Amino acid sequence: MFVSSTIKQKLYITVLCCFLAVKSFALPDTLQKRLQQLQQADDLSGWLYERMEYVAADPAARINVLMDCKKDAWRPIRTDEDYLAWLDLLVNQGYYQLYLGNILQSIQCYEQAYSFYKQTLPDPYDVEDHILKPLGNNYTRLGDYESALYIQEQMLSLALKKKDPALIAAAYANMAVLRRSQGEWLQATALAKQGLTYAGDKAPVRGLLLNTLSDLATSRGSYDSARLLNAAALKILKGTNPYWLESAYVQAAATSSNPLQQYQLALQVIEKHFKGGRQREKANVYVLMGRALLDQNKPDAARQQYQQALKILLPSYTPDRLPEERWLYGEYILQDALEGLARTYHQQGHSQQALAVIDLCFAAAAKLRNEFAGMDSRRLQQQENRRRVELAMKIAYSLYTTTKETQYANRMLQYAEQGKAQWLLEEIRRNIGYAAMHEKDTLFHRMQQLEQAIAYYNREAADKTDMISSLEYEMSGLQRKLQQRYPALLQSNRVTSTQLNDLPENTEVIACFAGEKQWFLLEADKHGVKAVRTIDNLGTQCRYFVQHYFKEGPNAMMNDPVTYYKDAYKLYQAILGGKKWQQNYQYLFLTDDVLGYVPFDALVTDSTYHPDISTWPFLVKQASISYAYSLLSWQQLRKRQREKTSGFTGFFITHDSSSRAIPAVVEEQRQLKTIVSGKYEENQAATLQALEQALQQTGVLHISTHAGVNHEPILEMADGNFALSSLTARLHAPQLVVLSACRTADGWLMQGEGVQSLSWGFAAAGIPGVVAGLWNVNDAGAATFMPHFYENLHKGQEVSAALYSAKLQWLKQQQTNPVLQLPYYWSGWVYMGIPQTITLSTPIPVYWWWIAALLLIFFLFYLYKKLTHVKTIKTPVHVNRS
Repeated sequence: MFVSSTIKQKLYITVLCCFLAVKSFALPDTLQKRLQQLQQADDLSGWLYERMEYVAADPAARINVLMDCKKDAWRPIRTDEDYLAWLDLLVNQGYYQLYLGNILQSIQCYEQAYSFYKQTLPDPYDVEDHILKPLGNNYTRLGDYESALYIQEQMLSLALKKKDPALIAAAYANMAVLRRSQGEWLQATALAKQGLTYAGDKAPVRGLLLNTLSDLATSRGSYDSARLLNAAALKILKGTNPYWLESAYVQAAATSSNPLQQYQLALQVIEKHFKGGRQREKANVYVLMGRALLDQNKPDAARQQYQQALKILLPSYTPDRLPEERWLYGEYILQDALEGLARTYHQQGHSQQALAVIDLCFAAAAKLRNEFAGMDSRRLQQQENRRRVELAMKIAYSLYTTTKETQYANRMLQYAEQGKAQWLLEEIRRNIGYAAMHEKDTLFHRMQQLEQAIAYYNREAADKTDMISSLEYEMSGLQRKLQQRYPALLQSNRVTSTQLNDLPENTEVIACFAGEKQWFLLEADKHGVKAVRTIDNLGTQCRYFVQHYFKEGPNAMMNDPVTYYKDAYKLYQAILGGKKWQQNYQYLFLTDDVLGYVPFDALVTDSTYHPDISTWPFLVKQASISYAYSLLSWQQLRKRQREKTSGFTGFFITHDSSSRAIPAVVEEQRQLKTIVSGKYEENQAATLQALEQALQQTGVLHISTHAGVNHEPILEMADGNFALSSLTARLHAPQLVVLSACRTADGWLMQGEGVQSLSWGFAAAGIPGVVAGLWNVNDAGAATFMPHFYENLHKGQEVSAALYSAKLQWLKQQQTNPVLQLPYYWSGWVYMGIPQTITLSTPIPVYWWWIAALLLIFFLFYLYKKLTHVKTIKTPVHVNRS
């Protein structure tokens, strides 16, 4: 027997919960009689197979018979035959749910099948073809590329052990498709070519691999090569594999002068070979036909194709009215169909309908996003979403300019938020939610263990890719379970009027959305959006400005201050020209794309250049600015109910690797000790473990060490690197983190998420405020600047105001040194966080310790004299009687 008694006992308990009494269905009399006979014979496996065969004849009409097997069975599984039949049932459920276009149900069934297989391990069983291949393909269709890649790697490993060339080639083909979907074209090409070495000359999988290489060639712009590869694929696939043949016709359309003809051929394959099945693929072809017709400027014909796709995907939909939001579900093709329909409405001049449809598209995207756990999947979906956001912004802006109704300006802010920092917002909610439940839920404990293990392997053993992939796959499944258990983790990601009303008084939001072709800038306060402007794409100009004048050091602005001034004013005019700044206001900048690197304080607001730098009209002299990745993430941090932490902990690496002192860090530490009392960890005491403890116990965390950006942002501690991935959910966390290190607000740019820096990581962990540096901040400058900042905090100023005041104090203090007034030395510090004041303890001055010591000495001397005097009185006098 292939199932151990222990496993049987566990599965008996699990499956027993699923079985209820038999219910009657409107089944044919002959079938009902046969099922009753099998039940009387206690033949559960035969009973299950009988129902599977019945459903196979007409899956669309009979799928419920298959799905209800669990509750209709009269007893739990017991024998080896039962276990095998049960596994086949789960596989059949997954197959027919996919056949009917129900991809989420299909994934759930295949996941149950894989879990059941790993518990029972029936031998022999073709797990590769029956479970792994379809499950991996389902993940791919959904866009969950990390899970899909993990499954395909498992399949490749099994295929290599079996030395099965066809199965090896299929695994390489699927992995190539995945890497291509992730934008990793070189790796995808290498995998496809590797697969060809295992594929037979006439094997269908060879056609699949050739078609994948054709798609990759198209992406590179090598259209002649793409046509040749596609023609070779079609030659093999005709008459062998209709499913792959359909995808080859779709690929042929990408390089054809008559794409509609190729799409029609694809539809014919589906109609001929699948007869009511493969509805998802059929809808996709209609979407692609609509896209081709839009490219030909035929919106009427395109709309019909998109509507046909929606009729397939949404059975209740009719073209005479818009779909209802309750009909929607997570599906890429559904999003594409809705986006296409919105574009046709917009081209036809029906902007109101276009906006309503694009709202539905965002609702469907939110449902799909909830299915993802991996970073890459979320990142890719966010990039796709940006395209739709730009379309929505354009439609809303056209309505705003023609009607002058502020509702459309407010809608623009909602759309801008849809395209920004969605992953960060979800991480904040997840970490805050997990931290609150961590003492009660074992799922959270396991999730935290997985996160810590992945962070460890990434840091210490990055070559253990198999282990990392396995942990990430387990974490993906756990996250889905937690989302089902705690639906509050899946809150809406839309800005509402209530959230604007919650803005503090005298606070103005300046939100930017950087589209591919056009940028939008919105000014809003608690009453709504007040102004909207469009900007030409400034990506190249912003990158040059930041790189040339700041990241490459101060030489450029020192050697040519005139050109710096002109460039700073030009950038100010392009982004903020004409803006009226108000005193005693706090400006919250919601930057986007490359604007996340720009030090706005360093821009100048007047075109007239003066040689005296102290007279330059820096923006910092007119406005107090703080930053956030998005309004929703900022508001989420404001709402967090935090366990109070207090005290100050500072980490200082005062010596370099050769044990030479770094005078500026030594001086910074010396000055802070005179301002703030707390715990100061120096050099070898500044360990990873001490940092982890401080993150749980302190109110203000100050880190003065080296930082860098390699595969991810890191802080260099005494015994290793603290990486962005090390930041996870915490019940207790600092109110403020001050990163007095180089490039701690710097990182790589993730489209739609902003700069992936240590600031981003601390915000994701639920820490409400971070002060960090945008570039390699001058050490001596930090030693002078930071004491001003902490003195202002100690006076009761909010964090953003304290930083703002410190910059003004710097400029005033350096009036005798024009070079140090250049913005390279002071504008790199930024605050990303919520309005908050920080309570700091003042160290007791040294002279008070001397006074206390003298008083103690005096008291001890007094006590000694008093005791001596009492002893003298009580001593008896001895009289000599002789």
